[in-house]
Amino acid sequence: MPAHTVRLDTGPKTGAHHHGRLQSMNYVIKGHARMPWGGLMNNIAEQCSRI
Repeated sequence: MPAHTVRLDTGPKTGAHHHGRLQSMNYVIKGHARMPWGGLMNNIAEQCSRI
C-alpha cells in the first residue's frame, strides 16, 4: 500500500471525494482526525494520537 506524508493545519476540510479502488489509512501523530465515509458520508472514523 503506498503511503504519503501530509501535514495539515487545524480544521482543514477536503469535502467528499472518492479514492477509487485504493484503501485509505491515517496515522495521527498529534491531535485527532475525523473521516466521514460511505455513500452518504454518514459513517465516521475517528482517530486520536496517544501523545
